[in-house]
Amino acid sequence: MILSKIYPKIFIGFTCIFLIVLYNLLYTAQRIQCITPQSSAYTVLMQRPSVTEKIAMVLQAHSPNTVFFGDFYLFGDATRSDSEHSSMCLPYLIVESNPVYTAGTTSWKFHLDILQFGNSGRILLPNELELSLVPDANTTLGLVTDSMGQVLSAEYPKSLVIKDASLPLTLEVHASVLDSTINPDASAILQVSWGGKLHLLGRSAVPFSVSGVVAYENNVMGSK
Repeated sequence: MILSKIYPKIFIGFTCIFLIVLYNLLYTAQRIQCITPQSSAYTVLMQRPSVTEKIAMVLQAHSPNTVFFGDFYLFGDATRSDSEHSSMCLPYLIVESNPVYTAGTTSWKFHLDILQFGNSGRILLPNELELSLVPDANTTLGLVTDSMGQVLSAEYPKSLVIKDASLPLTLEVHASVLDSTINPDASAILQVSWGGKLHLLGRSAVPFSVSGVVAYENNVMGSK
């Protein structure tokens, strides 16, 4: 009689323990881990053959333009950065900058994409992206188009949000001198960043961003 009362409690106890262990395993398998460039693990990941091969292809296709890489995002069995069977992705940004002359306008191109490695089928790439540009004070930004020439904005807003986006994505932004009577130093910088949210099936979204600073020439006719 006593055992008949104890056995159900033991069964329930083991069931609870099993469910807790199972939950932890599933949670770990779905967790996204962010590896920043300041981490030693980032250097290790950058040296993986699969990573160096894809990065070399990117650099070769877009040389000599400026390339910025963001954080590594590891998921699934990649919660350990030393795993050779990791599933991960690496956002990057390529900037084609040109001098901004006193007469006429020029354009800059921005290539946005995310490199994927391993079993990346569980991760959903962002369908809403944001591009932020902060140029020299004497540079004004205008028309924004995509790679097909479709106008996304007649004038560049403070921050450009693109909905229903599909990667890879190329954006072209027209730029011109704001005041041609000003002859500043020809050296200028452009602060650029883009980002969105990575979605892992069954988990909440994880925000990411890639940023950098690009040097360009502004109003070179007035430079010394």
